[in-house]
Amino acid sequence: MISKDWGMDIISFRLPPEMNAKLEKIAHKKRISKSELIRMAIVEYISNHGE
Repeated sequence: MISKDWGMDIISFRLPPEMNAKLEKIAHKKRISKSELIRMAIVEYISNHGE
C-alpha cells in the first residue's frame, strides 16, 4: 500500500516479529520513531548501493 500524506509516501510492509522487536528497541534507545530509523537505514543503503 502506497499513499501520500504530509509530503511523504506511506509504504506498508510486513516484518517478522523478532525484527520488529529489534527495531522498537533500537528506536527507543535512540529516542526516534521506528519510521525515522527505517528512513535512516534506507538513506544509508541507497547512498552505498544506489545510483
